[in-house]
Amino acid sequence: VWEIRVLEDPSVGNVLVSHFLEFQGAVSNWITTTTPERIGVLSLLGIAGLYVLAWREDNPDNATARWALVVAWIAALVGLEAINGWDFLIAPIARFVANWPLRIAHWFTDPLRGGVPLEMLFVAFVGWRLWKRVGPIIAPNQGESGLGPAAS
Repeated sequence: VWEIRVLEDPSVGNVLVSHFLEFQGAVSNWITTTTPERIGVLSLLGIAGLYVLAWREDNPDNATARWALVVAWIAALVGLEAINGWDFLIAPIARFVANWPLRIAHWFTDPLRGGVPLEMLFVAFVGWRLWKRVGPIIAPNQGESGLGPAAS
């Protein structure tokens, strides 16, 4: 159907196509500014981190080796940060956190922006995790659901 419309009138727009082209342009710009090398190193660190977590789960009795591996992974991360002027993960995450209130304000000024649903999902997830951690500390006499008194 889209091809027929374009053949009849090339100036006809399509919302899905324009959103996809906008997303494709944003990803292309992100890759260009981030550099493929940095993305590769971050991917390698992420995969190595997953391997560290998997190995830790598989060897619960060897506490010294478990912590040594985690310390080695953190040392590699800190080394990469130092080489890159602390602008590898730490500074981008700090900027992301510092700009978060502005991003929430944009939910209402530009609700059709592509990232809004993911940002809302992220905020809901963080809020839920905080509630699960802090809820029992704030209200220790609540039931497991946190909605009423504990069953006797």
